[in-house]
Amino acid sequence: MNTAILKKVWSPLYSPDLILNLVGLLGLTVIFGFNLVLFLHGITTGTNYLTQFLTTTPWYIFPTGGLILGSLIIAPVLRKIL
Repeated sequence: MNTAILKKVWSPLYSPDLILNLVGLLGLTVIFGFNLVLFLHGITTGTNYLTQFLTTTPWYIFPTGGLILGSLIIAPVLRKIL
């Protein structure tokens, strides 16, 4: 009789760790669910700002950025090669 009680108490389905994990998962789900709208709003806002920046920036800024980035990369690469 005592072994049956111990088996039920120590069963993985009644583990305190499992219960705490489920409560924590439920809490994270609730927090993420409430913040999902804010998260998605931030993504769409950032995408809108990036689109406006790319459509209103003069065309010569992007090649200039590429030249600057290339000049920063070329010197370390040449040092490794030579």
